[in-house]
Amino acid sequence: MKVKFISNACCIVETNIGTQILTDPWIENGVFEGSWCHFHKLKTTINDLKNIDAIYLSHIHPDHYDDRFFNFPKDIPIIVLDHGLNFLHTGQGYWNNIPAPNTKSLSVSPSISYLFGTRFGAIALNIQKPIFINGSFASNEGDMNQKSNAWQFTISLRGIPLNN
Repeated sequence: MKVKFISNACCIVETNIGTQILTDPWIENGVFEGSWCHFHKLKTTINDLKNIDAIYLSHIHPDHYDDRFFNFPKDIPIIVLDHGLNFLHTGQGYWNNIPAPNTKSLSVSPSISYLFGTRFGAIALNIQKPIFINGSFASNEGDMNQKSNAWQFTISLRGIPLNN
């Protein structure tokens, strides 16, 4: 098997029998309303991806699935990872790669995000409130009334390189 890294999560996996699977294709600059660009200019172009046998998408974000240039033949199989409900989270603690006792948990994390563009890139604001449903945060024995009083607020900036 060979793996050719292209960028971000995009690569071509070639099996021993020659089957080529393209993962998370993002080739052209300007996803997320023009705010995300590749740090180095890519050598690979959309035309270099014409002979692939299948496409794998880990999730539907523009840096993993760029619908502006997603013009592949209709008979190419597309595999999309099913994350289920994206706001429902399960957890499991491990010790030396063995599931630790009493460490399974289930929580829901609703969030609100706002993305806006500026002349130098995009700014994203996100607020999230994890809500503990059941299980255990740690390896505590017995039934304990556990909850999370945490709120998460994030601000991120994605800049556009000015020297391209």
